[in-house]
Amino acid sequence: ALIGGNLTDDEKTIGFQTEFPLSGFRLAGASLRNSVLTLEFEDSAGQAVGGACRVQLLRSQVEKTAMQFPEVKEVRFQPETLFQP
Repeated sequence: ALIGGNLTDDEKTIGFQTEFPLSGFRLAGASLRNSVLTLEFEDSAGQAVGGACRVQLLRSQVEKTAMQFPEVKEVRFQPETLFQP
């Protein structure tokens, strides 16, 4: 839902915002092992790069969304170069 830019009406009402969706950015895979969630993304249009504040905001939105699940203790991204300024 986050990657698609979908927020609930309740989230919008209390002021949540998102930088997503991003053109050409999609979740290609996910795996959970030993409480580490690895998310693999495709970013064909280079939308997950930019200034340090912007990429940290994107990274943080994905991490905080994933960490709401109790079985997730850490989030890793593939490729590792994703969300780099």
